[in-house]
Amino acid sequence: CETDDAEVAKERRISIFSRDVLPKIKASFESSKWNPMAQVEEAVTLYEIVLNSSKKSLTAKENYTSDECAVFSSVDVDEERLGDLVPRELLRETIFPKLMRFLHAWKAELDANLNVQNRLELWLLPWISHLDHRTIITQLASDLKRKVRSTLSVLNREILKHDEFLRTS
Repeated sequence: CETDDAEVAKERRISIFSRDVLPKIKASFESSKWNPMAQVEEAVTLYEIVLNSSKKSLTAKENYTSDECAVFSSVDVDEERLGDLVPRELLRETIFPKLMRFLHAWKAELDANLNVQNRLELWLLPWISHLDHRTIITQLASDLKRKVRSTLSVLNREILKHDEFLRTS
């Protein structure tokens, strides 16, 4: 297979992935049906599958013989163009903003024993390994710090109410 044929096939794969596949997956994450607090495992798994599949199929090297040339087999691709495509399009532009919207709207829900019911770490920690951009981590840490302080204030007020109730009973 000639180098030109391999380049054409590479460009087609990149085009199909970025024009057809990625926008559909992005739309799934943007959908109001996706609740990042409730569907954590499914969303992280989907993101990891897309990330790993794109890396594997678009950046793997294929050895061609002179008579074979499959359009959708893997060849070496331009790392600058693809290396950041999935993290940028899905994580930074779609998933992270939605996680932040849910974080900003989050309020601690306490049960009768003053335990937090909707704990932050259950839906945010699974994403931490993917949030590798310095500004993302900094922004997330700052907002988490505020939410934890707020939760501690709520807990403190509730404990004081319980203590006051017990003293007057």
